[in-house]
Amino acid sequence: MSNPYKVLADAVILQAVADYRELKIFMQTHSPDDCPHWSVYSAGYELQALERFFLGKRFRALTRINGRAVLDKLA
Repeated sequence: MSNPYKVLADAVILQAVADYRELKIFMQTHSPDDCPHWSVYSAGYELQALERFFLGKRFRALTRINGRAVLDKLA
């Protein structure tokens, strides 16, 4: 039987990766001229928050994977 905490940690990381990818695509395909100003800036803020997550203590508490390596692969 699998460890439920490991399953949860993996789900959190996979969701963060999916959110990061989605925000990167949004930032590449939209500009402040295309949509409301707040949405582009909000997406940029969320992207920075996810980068801090991957490089922070919470990520390290969930996995042994190097957060910088994850960000490099997502770039």
